[in-house]
Amino acid sequence: MPETLFAALGNDVRLSIVGLLAKGERCLCEITPHFHQDPSVVCRHLQLLERAGVVVSRRDGQRTIYRLVDRRTVRLVEAAVDIVKRPGRKRLAGSGTSKEDR
Repeated sequence: MPETLFAALGNDVRLSIVGLLAKGERCLCEITPHFHQDPSVVCRHLQLLERAGVVVSRRDGQRTIYRLVDRRTVRLVEAAVDIVKRPGRKRLAGSGTSKEDR
């Protein structure tokens, strides 16, 4: 469901986690130092992303490794950031080009 995906991405910490995982899979111990929050809070963010189907985890001994399920999530986040940063750039629906590109 799209609303589940957008709700999961609707938080700055979770967006940052997606950005970290865009560079490759990471252990929980590599993710938590990037945030000034208790590790249990970061873990809850990861669990929410996992329930939404954004990330998947696996155990490697004592470590929990996370990775993105679908690279298109990164493109979705990048598109959203572009829309916010450059609101005047209007894209034609389905064309892949903006009015400024014509």
